[in-house]
Amino acid sequence: MSVVRCNWRLTRGIRVSLITSVLLPAFEHKTAWQFTSSSGGSLGGWSIGGGGGTLYLANTSTREERTLRYFAGGASLGPLAGGGSFSTADMWSIGLGNIRAAHESLAFGDMKGPMCILGLSGAGMASVPEGLSLSMYFLGFSVVSGLTSLLGGPLVALLNGLTAATAFGMMAGHIKGTDVGLSLQTGWAF
Repeated sequence: MSVVRCNWRLTRGIRVSLITSVLLPAFEHKTAWQFTSSSGGSLGGWSIGGGGGTLYLANTSTREERTLRYFAGGASLGPLAGGGSFSTADMWSIGLGNIRAAHESLAFGDMKGPMCILGLSGAGMASVPEGLSLSMYFLGFSVVSGLTSLLGGPLVALLNGLTAATAFGMMAGHIKGTDVGLSLQTGWAF
């Protein structure tokens, strides 16, 4: 079985269980927007991390293609004292389903502004040339919710993601570097 097929089965199982139990009630509307690729980088150490990147989106109804750039920082948890990873747009990545919204319609501009990213990554093992990253993007907070997420810490950021975000989407993809762990970051998409 290929690594890509194995990774897809793993991320598909995680996606289904999370969406059906927690996220579908908050983001009940399936939109025409999809993540098509991504690129970016991250650095972390001593339980904090940060990064930035670009999300490539497409609207299947209008055939519109857009890019959403972001930067974020926050808490990280993992077995390494520090690490970093990167991905480029030509590396394998995939949006997991359509982007979901809290309201019936979702314009591209609704996804801009404060955001929260919950990420899980594993890269840098000697026998695996590329690692895997799974990211959940909570997009389109109000400025007040974004500030309380930034000042309130990881649990407040996640709670705001579930209750104040306009849109939610997931991506999986390959990364390179040395990065193993879980992160919860608050940032800005533009």
